[in-house]
Amino acid sequence: MMRIRKAIPDDSLSIANTHMAAWQSAYRAIIPAERLSAMNVAHASDRFRDNILRSIEDIYVAEMSNEIVGFISVGSYRDETYDDISVAELYALYVHPNHWRKQIGKMLTREAEKLLKLKDFTHIVLWVFKENMQARKFYESEGFLSEECFKTMNIGTSIECIRYKKELMIT
Repeated sequence: MMRIRKAIPDDSLSIANTHMAAWQSAYRAIIPAERLSAMNVAHASDRFRDNILRSIEDIYVAEMSNEIVGFISVGSYRDETYDDISVAELYALYVHPNHWRKQIGKMLTREAEKLLKLKDFTHIVLWVFKENMQARKFYESEGFLSEECFKTMNIGTSIECIRYKKELMIT
């Protein structure tokens, strides 16, 4: 059985391992192999631990049999293109490749949306790699709509991203 809970600092290494495994599987046709192989799990773990301790973002984990199999990170929108404080951002959503296609991403997304509504957010936006059609289809199936707004991210290589937005419906 899966449960979703707020991340604690001791989760940081498992979150980093999930993040790295998902990147290396999902992005191998998008990001150069040398960039993916240069990922450092210890550095990522330190960053996640710091973000959790400082409450920089809200991170929730999906746990099965005491193993973290996915996570979602959300918070206030970080870009100046929206000056509306009721707009939240989905910073990251990753599921370990061994657990893809088990509805974990869907459950994490829906739980985060509920929590954001409780914090009076009315919309949620996210940036996704333009070439990541698998993720784009997932977000579209969850009701996110492309805003046809683009930006280039530099992650050691330049990658074009597209912004999606969704209204958080009151239920």
